[in-house]
Amino acid sequence: MAWNNYRRPYYNRQAVGPSGPQYAAAPADPAEMVRIDAVLNNADFNTLIHIGMRELMRSIKVQAASKKLSDAQVKCLASVEEKLVPADSSWWDATNPENIAKRAFTAAYYKANGYYHIVVNAMENDAAYMPNSAVWEKMWDNKYINVAWSRFSVGARFAIAEVAQGKYSFGPVKTGIVQSVVWNHIARQWSYSFISFESPQPVMIKENEMKKIKAPKVVKVAKAPKAPKAPKAEKPAPKPRKKKEA
Repeated sequence: MAWNNYRRPYYNRQAVGPSGPQYAAAPADPAEMVRIDAVLNNADFNTLIHIGMRELMRSIKVQAASKKLSDAQVKCLASVEEKLVPADSSWWDATNPENIAKRAFTAAYYKANGYYHIVVNAMENDAAYMPNSAVWEKMWDNKYINVAWSRFSVGARFAIAEVAQGKYSFGPVKTGIVQSVVWNHIARQWSYSFISFESPQPVMIKENEMKKIKAPKVVKVAKAPKAPKAPKAEKPAPKPRKKKEA
């Protein structure tokens, strides 16, 4: 077909509209509005739900007043409802000292690294709160937090006031003294406030940049030779026996 004879097909714009066929929106569903109101009125909504999701729920409510939600919006609403279900903490032994330490470590670790904001916020605001076991297992199904917990549990290699060698950044190795010891959740290791003997300004040095100073070898001093023993005195000659008289 010659291009000069080509003519664009005719569309009735009143039927299809300027951007394609126009479909009537489904009418509003009262049940969806009830679900949205239940979410927005939940006491934990502002605590357990991220601010971006909270704004989305309020926007969805405006739409739900006039038309039915889309499948994606319904899925989003269901995910928020799931997060607001009270956590079952019956599986957690809150009297176990290791559990108490591990809970505090988990909250501090993920807060420092910027993950699980909602769970961490709830754990910090409520000492009795524990996420569901599935969420807890997911939080610990991470090699990095397991490495960090292992190093934290072992404890710091250097003590306060201990003399050691430290290498700050790209500088030379310096000898100094440990001023303080802190755990670094970002680096996943112990860190030390270190003052070198060459400079009074303290610097923070990670444990993998520290070395213990080897104790000097003790040189054994040769024992002085023992003085010769004095010769024993000679025994006196035996006295002559007296002859018996006849």
